[in-house]
Amino acid sequence: FSHDYASVGIYSVAITLASLILVLSSALLQYFNPKIYTLLKEQETDYSSLSRYFLSYAGVMLLATLLIIAVIPFVYHFGLKPSYSQGLNYYFFICIGYFLWSLSIFFYPFMLYNKQKKKLLIVSVCSITICIVTQYLFIKRLDTMGAAISISVVYFFNLIITIGTLYKELSPLPGSLFSKLKEGVKP
Repeated sequence: FSHDYASVGIYSVAITLASLILVLSSALLQYFNPKIYTLLKEQETDYSSLSRYFLSYAGVMLLATLLIIAVIPFVYHFGLKPSYSQGLNYYFFICIGYFLWSLSIFFYPFMLYNKQKKKLLIVSVCSITICIVTQYLFIKRLDTMGAAISISVVYFFNLIITIGTLYKELSPLPGSLFSKLKEGVKP
């Protein structure tokens, strides 16, 4: 960040308010993860149930994210000083990033249950690298707005890397893009 400490404080408020998405994601995963692990340990995994769980989780997270994006401007207007309203410029990008993270973290039980430490390491190292590079480049060019945009970019790539890493595990999910790709690539 630049030496504009006020914008750092404003950014911090935007991060704090957007973190409602992360709190909801954690709470929902406390509900879904035991169900996912139960399905994964069955002799024959019920992929249609896993698919339903993901669609339910993603739907709730999407609705909650949209609701939080819609409601927080009122919090800024009625609950905070007018000088904090600049945080709304960052807020949307942070919310989108946190939503993408909430989708990505849904798939981690697949790696954890199957003890796929190398895949977890690959996802982690790639995400850390992307985070460092995008934070450096975006903040250097766009200052505080760059930090907010970087959150969306990092978590977008984290989701892509996570799904790409789990291609084989996710391909049996009914209606998934992976199953359709697999059907089209029959030998």
